[in-house]
Amino acid sequence: MIRSFASCFSAVVLLGGCAPFELDAFIDLDVNTLAHLEWTTSTAALSWVEYGFDRDYGMVTPVDQAGVDHSFALLGTPPLTEVFYRAVSEIDGAEREVRGSIQTGGVPSDLPDFVVNTYDRARTSDDLYILGTSFGTIPCVYLIDREGNWLWYKRVNPLKNPIEINFERGSNNILFNSFLIDHGEDDSNVTRVSIDGRVDEDIDTPFGHHAFTELPDGSIAYLAIDVRDYDLGGEGTMVPVVGDSIDIVPPGGGAPGSFWSVWDDAFAHDPAWHDRWDSGFYPQGGDWTHANSLHYYDDSNTFLISFRNLDMIAEIDADTGAVLREFGGTAGYQLTEGSRSFNYQHDVSWTADGTLLFITTDETTFETTAVEYEVDDDAQTLNEVWSHGDGEGIHVLVQGTARDLDNGNRLVNFGSSGLVREVTPQGEVVWELEARAGAAFGNTVPFADLWEPGTAE
Repeated sequence: MIRSFASCFSAVVLLGGCAPFELDAFIDLDVNTLAHLEWTTSTAALSWVEYGFDRDYGMVTPVDQAGVDHSFALLGTPPLTEVFYRAVSEIDGAEREVRGSIQTGGVPSDLPDFVVNTYDRARTSDDLYILGTSFGTIPCVYLIDREGNWLWYKRVNPLKNPIEINFERGSNNILFNSFLIDHGEDDSNVTRVSIDGRVDEDIDTPFGHHAFTELPDGSIAYLAIDVRDYDLGGEGTMVPVVGDSIDIVPPGGGAPGSFWSVWDDAFAHDPAWHDRWDSGFYPQGGDWTHANSLHYYDDSNTFLISFRNLDMIAEIDADTGAVLREFGGTAGYQLTEGSRSFNYQHDVSWTADGTLLFITTDETTFETTAVEYEVDDDAQTLNEVWSHGDGEGIHVLVQGTARDLDNGNRLVNFGSSGLVREVTPQGEVVWELEARAGAAFGNTVPFADLWEPGTAE
């Protein structure tokens, strides 16, 4: 740990003389791009830190309410950068300060290498930061700016994949999941962590995989495999079949309960062999439904779940578990003439306009695109209205997301291909991030403010 103590010799003191308090400035042991400042005042004081990359500062922490012990993390500092700071405590109506600087450390060399290929600042959204998960080389959670600078990171067990990520409701904490790469054993959890390092805890999600979503009361709904023996051929021979359920961890943690399952009567489909059944993805048995995304929507109180192996999407009532609508598959809303069929779809979500947006891969050409469909409830059809990636030959083997941005653009994440783009409604690429050397992207969350990142759902 690197520590630099401000004193009357090493700091500039506004009031003259020695420093009004002894400042402890040090680099985080686990995150070398993160600097911490700590000090104690003789009496309760409102405190804050102004900081930046020159003596004009430009960034400021939230004010620490009255107390004698003061601790701040300087968020948003790139690696190997001198960070100048002005640490302030307001005592008896007067600001007392210690000024100094500290050098951030480098990013460990084994973490993924990201490169920004395109950045048209005038046409990108105000979301200056990207939070995401990465796998394929060293699994990790990362926070970068639009220039591709690593600002924060957290390593993940190398035997596990981190995929879903979001900000916790009502806080700056991050929630992300991880599960064993080979799915062979039950080792799945959602981790709650803060960028400043004060929070780091695991929430058990037994048999969890792929995705989770946070509910309004703070409980966590997640996808879990639901394995049962089934007479697949109708000849009395039982075989293990891997289906999916939505399980819910109560607020504050604890044993989860099963809310909904593909084995329930509400899901009017029986297991049937298909060409992805024996993929070996799940060693527990035949891969029947392969759910791969789950989102909860406050306004409708519904879940939206994607079943990759059925080429089907379902909307589920979050109170009753009733299947309200199905899209695609053999019995759901069907595609209008001229609209492409979707296969291997991932991260299916509703847009603010009530359209469906997701990543899909053509089953013949294996080209992956982001596609948007307009939903006609009267005709029970899906009509393709937008796409991105056509003709580029991008192939995503796993993962991928597409999300709306506040400026009308979209963030399209091509998952295992190692590309994330911001694109205009016309499909022009105004920002592109590339992962090198086999690294892949899980989910990505753009946001504008390090101190108030908000929630994406």
